Amino acid sequence: MTNDDNPGSGDAFLTARIKRHLRGYPAAVTTLDRKRIQREREVENALASVRMEGLEPSEEAKGIFQRYAEGDLTLNEMAAP
Repeated sequence: MTNDDNPGSGDAFLTARIKRHLRGYPAAVTTLDRKRIQREREVENALASVRMEGLEPSEEAKGIFQRYAEGDLTLNEMAAP
């Protein structure tokens, strides 16, 4: 099994998401797409970091991270109590 076949592994997961996102879009990636891709990478890195410490975010926290990745929340809004 290659990394591309394992969507749960770091960069391969991100690559698979990017490929799905860009499927049907022959034009260059837009600035907004790049920002979203960057936010998704930030979330994946943060999740990997806490999981390496043996922690698992709650479903509520994962929902907040997803809203950030989609651009619905800023970093400040995501961190607000």
